[in-house]
Amino acid sequence: MKSYILLVAVLVSAVITSAQTDIQDLRDNYAVGDVVTITGIVTTGEEMGSSARYMQDGTAGIAIYSLDWEGFTIPSRGDEVTVTGEITEYFGLLEVGPNLSAVTINSTGNALPDFEYIDLSDFNEGLEGELVNFDGAQFQDGGSTFAGGNTYTFIHEGEQGIIYLR
Repeated sequence: MKSYILLVAVLVSAVITSAQTDIQDLRDNYAVGDVVTITGIVTTGEEMGSSARYMQDGTAGIAIYSLDWEGFTIPSRGDEVTVTGEITEYFGLLEVGPNLSAVTINSTGNALPDFEYIDLSDFNEGLEGELVNFDGAQFQDGGSTFAGGNTYTFIHEGEQGIIYLR
């Protein structure tokens, strides 16, 4: 009887730690080291490198990361994917991976989520991994050619921001 109770407890624990959740729920209620399953639309492609992709659902966004995607098809922008993996943090960036146990591409060619139009003062970690738009931002180096590996300063409604181009 004791081994039966232990087995049931282990199975319930396994189901709970990898239960399907939305991304905002992941951010609010799960911790680094927890295993989750999330579904969303991939919003980036190879411009983020070969290892990282970002995805969004109707609640939030997050990075998904794999060192080599071995055994999985690498997701592309517009793919709806379901990912199961461990929550990690890399230099303050919350992500799922690199310990991924499942990556399923449910569909391809989906429309990307709409940009959220915000003021620079509204930009915070709660928007991490989401598509945002600063309408009317002006770059100090506007009109010149921007190159990867550099930072650029911009002004939006009197506030200054900096972006980094890979």
